[in-house]
Formats: sequence, structure tokens, C-alpha cells
Amino acid sequence: MHIMAFDIDNVTIQGIENGIVIGTVDQQPFAQGFLPVVEMHLYLYYGIVPPYNMTTEPFILNKHTIYLYQYQLEAVSELS
Repeated sequence: MHIMAFDIDNVTIQGIENGIVIGTVDQQPFAQGFLPVVEMHLYLYYGIVPPYNMTTEPFILNKHTIYLYQYQLEAVSELS
């Protein structure tokens, strides 16, 4: 049986590392919240109309890409 998950949490990450879960989809929630605020600012202050459709490109986390996620977590942790 193959297991594919939705969103990222510690249990899912452990499942990927242990080979139980083949992958998960990250929806990029930060980008989904940040980009609309930027677009509204640009519209209100400069009159720049936002594009009709803007994608935040979901990220597929699996055994081949998990190191990217772990690297990003470490980099963000160092900034705190």
C-alpha cells in the first residue's frame, strides 16, 4: 500500500524518513497569506492591479526533497 499525505507535520516527516509515507503536498500557507497583502498594498498605494490568477506553487515533499525542507527549517531557526 502507498500512502500520500496532505500538509506537513512531524508524523508525516517521520513517515517519509522511514519509508512509510511516499510524500506529502505542502500548500505554501505563508505565501497564500503574504502575497494577497503585498498585492493589496501595491494596488492601494500605487494603483497596480494584481494579476487575475496567482499560483503559490505547491511543494511536493518526498524522500528526494526532504533535505530542502530540513535545510529551510534550520535556516529559519538560526534567524530566531
